[in-house]
Amino acid sequence: MKIHLTGAVWHAEMSSRIKKAFQDLGHEVLFFDEKGDGRFELARKVFSRFVRYPYTIDDKFRVRASRLWQESIKKYNPDLIVIEYAVNIMPEAVAKIRELKKPIVYWVTSPPDLLQAKDMLWGVHFSDYVFSMDRDWMPLIAHFAPKRKVYHLPLAGSPDDFYPIERMEKIYDISFVGSIVPQYPDSLLRSYLISQLPLKYKIAVYSGSGTEVWFKYFPSLKNVVQGSGYISSKKLNEIYNQSKIVLNIHSTGHRTSISGRTFDAALAGAFQIVDWREDLERLFPPDSFPAFRTTGEMLKLIDFWINKPKEREIQVKKVQELTKENHIWRNRAEEILKII
Repeated sequence: MKIHLTGAVWHAEMSSRIKKAFQDLGHEVLFFDEKGDGRFELARKVFSRFVRYPYTIDDKFRVRASRLWQESIKKYNPDLIVIEYAVNIMPEAVAKIRELKKPIVYWVTSPPDLLQAKDMLWGVHFSDYVFSMDRDWMPLIAHFAPKRKVYHLPLAGSPDDFYPIERMEKIYDISFVGSIVPQYPDSLLRSYLISQLPLKYKIAVYSGSGTEVWFKYFPSLKNVVQGSGYISSKKLNEIYNQSKIVLNIHSTGHRTSISGRTFDAALAGAFQIVDWREDLERLFPPDSFPAFRTTGEMLKLIDFWINKPKEREIQVKKVQELTKENHIWRNRAEEILKII
């Protein structure tokens, strides 16, 4: 089968893993970046510096990206069209492509936010099969696609990128990798939770640039932020392997779902303490992950597990095997193909 997959450059790692999952199942896949091309995105950034409200310019770019997308599909002539992330593909373009009578799968792999929801969800309206990573978003998505059944399809992990590294020393007691940059709505809560960790532990925080904004509110962050900016999968796998405990704090967009980080850290053999989400218990046996709902519970779990390496190892191996068997990207590709 020929599959046309649409994603975004900044989502490139997830998109490439989905592409590989379909390829591993024996299918031919063409990946299309929803921004159209690199020159186009560079020009948008330049214009945005000088224009106070760049949305009309963005609309022009979106028209061009949508045209390139339609041309790519017509030239490739796929058997299946999969849209993984396509904020810049205009709904009218999806409607036009329907005329080709090719099945269209729309997989919502990111929480629809206020700026993206309108375009993302209208694109859903013109698709044939709709999948959502989060059960709580399904009624909203169904509102925009009343004639389509919305399926729950969780995120997954990549065993090619995340795996145990032999003889890797545990140099961190606790690590956290995730965004605490000011523009993210979850950053305040994440910064607060991290600031409550006792400094008697060796703590490592890797986040995006701009985290220093929080230093005046949470001075202890200054002592634990180890790096900022993009972190490669290779580096992230090393951090997971170097940590006694990986602190996993979800974004609020994960209402019931668990992040891709949860699956990746499990494949790396990391012991995680996670803020509770329903899918922890839907996708894994009870007590697979020590989970907290309050700051106090988080601190108690850390104190309980930090000096129990053998018990952590037993817990990790069970979760790792379950993830390898049931929660890698190939499993998700199989689920999509089974339904369509």
